[in-house]
Amino acid sequence: MLERHRAREQRLDARTAQITWILAEIHRNKAERPAPYKLEDFLLSRPPAHEPTDDERKARSEAMLQQVQMLNVLFKGKDLRPCASPPAVAETTP
Repeated sequence: MLERHRAREQRLDARTAQITWILAEIHRNKAERPAPYKLEDFLLSRPPAHEPTDDERKARSEAMLQQVQMLNVLFKGKDLRPCASPPAVAETTP
């Protein structure tokens, strides 16, 4: 399901890039920029240079969890997980 979503997003991104590329080429000042634009210049997302390792995935997940915990403390939310770990950030009172 995730792969299908990514493929759809890539198609939409390519479509948007193509339209933008055509408009840029139409209005390109050939004296200032003699080389034509490339379609890749307008892609919003690029495929990752490499597949992330398990350690990189774990580090990214832990970083996102810390951000969510920080926002939860900031907005005085409650952690409703049954085995919630304490937030990584100390709560401060103004």
